[in-house]
Amino acid sequence: MEPKIKKYCKQLCLTFLALMPYLILMGQVQSSNLPEWFLKPDKYNSSIFAIGISNPGLESRAAFNQAKMRALLNYSILHQSNAVSLTSLSMGNQQNSPAQLDNIEYIIYTNILSGKIPELLNLNAMDSFYTQNKEAIVLLKIPAEINADSSKFSYTLTRRAAFQRDHSAFPIVIDELNFKMGRNDSIIENFYLEKDGSKLRNSSRKEVKNIFDNEPVNRQYYYGSKGIVMGVSPDNEMLPCSLNSGIWNSYLVNLVDQICVLNNFEQDLQYKLSTSNLGNSTSQLQNETYQQLVYALKNVQTVKLKFSIQKMGILDNQFFIGLKSSNEEQTGLNTISISSRADKKELKKLKSENWQVFQKPEFGNAWLEAKNMIANKDYSSSTIDIQANNLQSGILEAINLAKLELSSQLGSKINSLNNQQNSFDNQVYLNSSKLSNNQKTGKIGPYYIFYKKHYESVISIKVVLFYKLDQMN
Repeated sequence: MEPKIKKYCKQLCLTFLALMPYLILMGQVQSSNLPEWFLKPDKYNSSIFAIGISNPGLESRAAFNQAKMRALLNYSILHQSNAVSLTSLSMGNQQNSPAQLDNIEYIIYTNILSGKIPELLNLNAMDSFYTQNKEAIVLLKIPAEINADSSKFSYTLTRRAAFQRDHSAFPIVIDELNFKMGRNDSIIENFYLEKDGSKLRNSSRKEVKNIFDNEPVNRQYYYGSKGIVMGVSPDNEMLPCSLNSGIWNSYLVNLVDQICVLNNFEQDLQYKLSTSNLGNSTSQLQNETYQQLVYALKNVQTVKLKFSIQKMGILDNQFFIGLKSSNEEQTGLNTISISSRADKKELKKLKSENWQVFQKPEFGNAWLEAKNMIANKDYSSSTIDIQANNLQSGILEAINLAKLELSSQLGSKINSLNNQQNSFDNQVYLNSSKLSNNQKTGKIGPYYIFYKKHYESVISIKVVLFYKLDQMN
């Protein structure tokens, strides 16, 4: 037996030695922590610090310069940005013949963040760090006397999302982020990020070539770091974004998407139009009926951003960020005790299905709170259930569909216009009716965002919105 044991030990040692380089590499990946200041919200929320991140795979000097410029961009987004959004929503149906009925239901959402970027001048980095994926991360100290208003640097950051709900399970038409930074009329950096489920792709649609045109390598990146502030697991105040296309892409997309979510609950100006067209058309070959019922809504909003980063962290190759709006006024109930057997059974089932809630301390209480609020006659409510392949994009879609439903419930003065068109030559008969209304809304709240991941590419989302009826418009 002894020779066999020696032979086995020898084989084990040889196997261990063969695997040693791999084990060392894995250990480096797992322990390759980002600098401590990178995941501390106070460094982002303070007006005297700025943090920036370069693309992966750049030469060290280009990466450092890009990270410095993006630190000032990040500073401007967090402290000096204005947001203008336009949301167009439409729903209804159109019947061109007895055998053909087309549903119309779409959302076109555009949110533009813009602002000035402080001049670089002689700003030096307080600290810097290079990741294993050749990304530069810098920490700048911003002088108290700096004035961005006179700066020649500016940027626009445009978030576009277009959703069409017809016969497809996940009918996203557009889901992208366009970033453009310039000095006077010169473009310094311009790129598109497109969402493909949980993945982010850098689009090649570039208008100007510049020193930062190095495209990230088409590969997935891994970060073994765990969140310093977040702890061992994320909580309900944060949403994740995959890190497989680099830290900057993940951070920027997650930050902007959550800004868009929070802005959706602020006051805006609504333009509503209901259209009804009924009639028929006769030609030599066929006789067709025409029926169209469409309800359209446009929300226009301009706000000065007021929010802060609550929490940040990295876990399982995902970047978690949690924001808090200084304008947020969540009106809700206190902790609710479960007395109904049906409620207990329902909550047990939902928790077993791993449902989660965003921006609420505990799922069960939030679920019961929303359920009880629906019966409150002081509020108008809307509930939307959808499936999506990207969490933040799905939340934006569900919120805007719920806002569309809420707007149809709000009472207002209606101006109506009725027209009747008759043409004996072409045998066209059409009765049309348009109901239009302009209205400035109050704030939406409380709101509840529930979601459940089936697997990476399928997410169920339930949004429940409330609007207090006695708000002054």
